[in-house]
Amino acid sequence: MRSVLDRTLLVLGRAAAVAAPAGGILWILSAVSVEGVTLYGHLLRLLDPLGQFFGMDGVILSAFVLSLPAAEIFLPLVLMGYGIHGDTLTGLMEQGWNGTTVLCVLWFTLFHWPCSTTILTIRKETGSWRWTALAVVLPTLTGLAGCALLRWGAVVLGL
Repeated sequence: MRSVLDRTLLVLGRAAAVAAPAGGILWILSAVSVEGVTLYGHLLRLLDPLGQFFGMDGVILSAFVLSLPAAEIFLPLVLMGYGIHGDTLTGLMEQGWNGTTVLCVLWFTLFHWPCSTTILTIRKETGSWRWTALAVVLPTLTGLAGCALLRWGAVVLGL
């Protein structure tokens, strides 16, 4: 029991140590403007072409990147990025989500980098930055490749 409690507190401590700075970064991105556009808006524009290539868009890709501290904040970040306050399904459809978008988001949700607490735990338990990097890179490449194939298939099939 003591071991479980110690490990739980350790993981919660790591999560808090990562989540607090992440909240600050999100606030800065949303509060600071350059040329009348928030830094978050600039980030969305920067990521949009890459997101489109993988069957998503800049909002979705930025939500994946910004949810590194905790994967649970992915959907709230997507909704915030689109400015959706009401019916989620209708709002996503109004933003251009279609079957391909949904499949790519689901695929990338399954295959992308782990959250920061998991990354720190992998590093601690393996004692190796190589294994840690592999645990981040391998699922991410699998996710991106799968999304590219899904999008390519949708284009070929005219979906």
